[in-house]
Amino acid sequence: MMRKHFFFRTLFCSALLAAALTVPALAADITVKIDDQPVSFTDARPVVRNNRTYVPFRAIFEQMGAAVDWDNQSQTVIANRDGREVRLQLGKTDVRITEDGSTDILATDAAPFAENNRTYVPIRFASQALGACVDWVQDSQTVLIVDVQKLLGSQTETYANMDAYLAFARALGNQAVSGTATVNLDYNTAMGILPVHMTGTISGSKNAAASQVSGALTMDTAALQSAIQKNEGEGKINAEIQTLLQHLGSTSYQAIVSRQDGKLYLSGVLAEELGGSSGGWLSVPISDLAGAEMGHILSATAQQKFSDYIAVMAQQASLKDTPDAAVAAVRSYISTLQQTYGDSAWTGTGAEKTLNTLALSIRLQYGAANTVESVRLNSRDMASSVTQTMDGCEVTLSQHTPKGSTLSVALSLTATTNGSAPSIRPSGDITPIILP
Repeated sequence: MMRKHFFFRTLFCSALLAAALTVPALAADITVKIDDQPVSFTDARPVVRNNRTYVPFRAIFEQMGAAVDWDNQSQTVIANRDGREVRLQLGKTDVRITEDGSTDILATDAAPFAENNRTYVPIRFASQALGACVDWVQDSQTVLIVDVQKLLGSQTETYANMDAYLAFARALGNQAVSGTATVNLDYNTAMGILPVHMTGTISGSKNAAASQVSGALTMDTAALQSAIQKNEGEGKINAEIQTLLQHLGSTSYQAIVSRQDGKLYLSGVLAEELGGSSGGWLSVPISDLAGAEMGHILSATAQQKFSDYIAVMAQQASLKDTPDAAVAAVRSYISTLQQTYGDSAWTGTGAEKTLNTLALSIRLQYGAANTVESVRLNSRDMASSVTQTMDGCEVTLSQHTPKGSTLSVALSLTATTNGSAPSIRPSGDITPIILP
């Protein structure tokens, strides 16, 4: 059974970015398919409100095998399936999901409403809350829903090694971390390559879901000034540039590496110079820094079981290209993930086991108690690696960005027990960026 973190990290965060199912305000008759079968709406059809698609709640929930109830006093739709309870309240954008005795209150941007004695719910959020993959086909005005949980119920592959990797990350608990950082960015700009070379300190805390750190950075401003003079001439180092160089010469920063969100959040003077708002934060997908597959595997540590990760990824499968065979598309996607990460794909016995995929290698070092004592991840496409033990972590990243810049990062961290719980994401303004 999937844990509640699954919803928090992927379904609703990504859904808020993409919004709920967006369709034209003057949409034609909308068709809804669940597991390739059209849903019959007898006395109330899907409707569009504020560019969101809504459906009568019973038609969707009951079609997915959920027991449905209505609390008239609180004006709340309640759906129960396989130990998961979903509550959507009229006029409220929050969705409450309760599983294993724990409740998440998750913010969306579409609230249920009542019309003509019928209660309508936003179809994307309602379906995803019960573990479905949802997509929209614009040309045919069709909502495609595939019940991922139903497909996962028949899987036979095991994930003992990947579960051991996740258990290792969780067993570390809240750790205090400290260490050093080296960042070299040869920034390709209109005035030529600008060398942004920094060294500094790191301190903070981390757990399986996130790392929250701060520190100080010292930049080689002499090299940066020399590059500006070489490309632009001596007279271009005006008072404004001098002030900027002074700010960058020695500065502080804050960062959150959210494996739960799959993002790096950065705040400070450097973040502002790269496009962030004053006092705000930049966000960069971890996959842009470490490679897509390594980014996914690092984010998987926010899950309790690797089958949860399989479910997370399956719910993001695209169905647009196979509107008449959506179930087959999701089943094929799940099968690929099983063949890639399942125990049958691993090599080695005893203390060391290795998994090699097209883009990533994972090495697990087991101890005497048959528990993982160290993990090494190597990305083949981004020349990045992460080595983690109970006592610390070594990270190296190296890549050429799409705009011709070169970035390399080296982190060396020592970890101790009894750290504070890190934040999952920052408060305040967040500006997504693409690496320069």
